[in-house]
Amino acid sequence: MDTTTIAIIVIATLVLLLVGGLLGFLFAGRRRTKDLQDRFGPEYDRAVENMGSRKEAESELASRMDHVDSLDLKPIPPEQKERFAMEWQQAQALFVDRPEQAIREADHLVKEVMIAKGYPAEDFEHRLADLSVDYPDRTASYRRIEQIKANGENSLTTEEMRQAMMLCKGLFEELLDARVADAVRT
Repeated sequence: MDTTTIAIIVIATLVLLLVGGLLGFLFAGRRRTKDLQDRFGPEYDRAVENMGSRKEAESELASRMDHVDSLDLKPIPPEQKERFAMEWQQAQALFVDRPEQAIREADHLVKEVMIAKGYPAEDFEHRLADLSVDYPDRTASYRRIEQIKANGENSLTTEEMRQAMMLCKGLFEELLDARVADAVRT
């Protein structure tokens, strides 16, 4: 082979490697995006909207995953589940006479269950970020509960308070990993 042929083969090989590397990089990026979209659901779109770019949102979501992976999360022992479930029933019974207090107690129970599982008890935004990793379908509910509470109890309709309790109950049950009615022995 002459030098021209060798040079053409070397250049063609380098071009193929470069194109292959670029395609691999693009497909890896798309795969990461798809994985994050699948994991976070609507929270992915919300993060992109809030961050202003897909790259920043994906970095934030990956950071959330790393943070939650570093936590020592554990299942809640059966006796503690039963206690939480009984406390939930008390909060729910309180709804009839004092719905505002019932909502506050229900929200407090959600926070207590998170702590019992090993999530840090930081502010709302940190709890929401942590929840979004393992319970992405519940982040909108948790955000809505906070909005309802922030509107002030005096301005809430009975229906809004009922919705807040139902949202709280769904999150509480999923965190507790059991249906409330199943966890309480009668």
